[in-house]
Amino acid sequence: MTLGVADFARARRFYETLGFAASSTSNANVTFFHAGGVVLALFGRAALAEDAHVPDSASGFSGFSLAHNCRSEA
Repeated sequence: MTLGVADFARARRFYETLGFAASSTSNANVTFFHAGGVVLALFGRAALAEDAHVPDSASGFSGFSLAHNCRSEA
């Protein structure tokens, strides 16, 4: 699950305070937290909306995305 956040640094600190450890694959644009069999990712809200090709507005974008990654092509 990827959350689009308005304040990236603040959101990262929030999840780290809850006990989540950022993955070493995180960078300045995205933070990954392993949570059992899933990954929680933090991404800038405007950048996530752009990636989804939708306007970053309350009526046009929910602020999160879901993905299912497979080891091979299906």
